[in-house]
Amino acid sequence: MAHHYCLADIFVSARGSKSARLTTHDGLDVIHEPPCALTAPFGPSSFDKDPAATRMSFDIRCPEEAQDFFQNLDAWAVEYLAEHSERLFKKKLSPEQVAVGYVSCLKTKEGYEPLIRAKINTEGKKAICYWTPDGKERGPPESWRGVRMMLKLHVSHLWIMGTQFGLAINALDAQVLEQEEEDATAATRRSCPF
Repeated sequence: MAHHYCLADIFVSARGSKSARLTTHDGLDVIHEPPCALTAPFGPSSFDKDPAATRMSFDIRCPEEAQDFFQNLDAWAVEYLAEHSERLFKKKLSPEQVAVGYVSCLKTKEGYEPLIRAKINTEGKKAICYWTPDGKERGPPESWRGVRMMLKLHVSHLWIMGTQFGLAINALDAQVLEQEEEDATAATRRSCPF
């Protein structure tokens, strides 16, 4: 498999977290725009349900037509991490050993569409921006139920936590296409049947 991307050396932050920046071979950010509108069943949330959190998990349903990119990215990552394991993990690892600790970009559960494991920032220069269908800036949806959106995703870095590691995917832009508001309006239009 061709190596379209590369990882920088491991960087350890002041707080001790380990990461390695992911770029294309030209040194550009890895940006992906899925080919179809996607939904986020729960909307963004933080691990500890902190309303003031500025970085949140954002699980996005990944229909079949959007899965190839992430499956190929996972396959590339396992092969690349094994090939560069001495530089990145300070020990030689086989693809099979890498696969044991690697956390896929897609979260799968029997009977459900896979979810893209994404994150959003609500503040700072990489904060997510929401857009209307005609390209005007707007706020986040009040309710995520039935919201369909086109997304711009940034696969930014490899994260390492204990014996697990994976690629960080950040939602940069979300164009909100439609929102089912029928439930609320239907409730107000109904008249008493008695």
